[in-house]
Amino acid sequence: MNDTPSDVDQPLPTPEEVAAVARIRRWNRFYKVAVIWLICSVGLIVEKIVNLGSVREGLWGGVMASAFTTPFLLIVALPLGWLGSQVGSWRKWRRYRLWITFALPLLFVLVGVGGALKGRYFPQRRFQQITGVEFPRDARMERYVFKNGYSPHPEWSCTYEFICPAEETDRLIREMKLERSGPPLAPPSKGWVMTECWGEDGRSDAMHIELQTDATHTKLWIMCFVI
Repeated sequence: MNDTPSDVDQPLPTPEEVAAVARIRRWNRFYKVAVIWLICSVGLIVEKIVNLGSVREGLWGGVMASAFTTPFLLIVALPLGWLGSQVGSWRKWRRYRLWITFALPLLFVLVGVGGALKGRYFPQRRFQQITGVEFPRDARMERYVFKNGYSPHPEWSCTYEFICPAEETDRLIREMKLERSGPPLAPPSKGWVMTECWGEDGRSDAMHIELQTDATHTKLWIMCFVI
């Protein structure tokens, strides 16, 4: 019986070929980890820009945040990349394997960016979620900033500057159970002259609220923060 090509023993790879394949595999792993790291870092920078409402401050804050936070994000992002690579190894998805590998980590990062965009365009909802008090319906938002720390530690602050009727200011003070405190210390960015400062008393959790208003009770600066 004549031998066919399938019956002929294939030559064993040489040590040089084995070493070359190993180098390619190590490079591919390094490349994938580097791209996933970049995805997480860029996502944090974009999230900072949206939350701070400033490209310059967001870039600096995002770079600082990525240096401290990206390693923790990789704990989730890298397994997602591995899962995407396994899905992409299926025959019908093989041609898209690289894209699928990066798609799941990208979706994970976009969750944070989406939350920042939601807070930017619907700050009233975040105000109600944080304080449990309805945001004034007739208020005119002047400035909104959300800041969080450079580490996974839950440390953040949310600042609102807006104009509303005096009766709404009185309602907020009453419903948030604030008490008169010392003189205002942090003037708003708008240059308003604030004459009163109110804060909470006896909250059981780590969140604090500070409210500053002018003499007419129509201009408000409110900061909610966790330390």
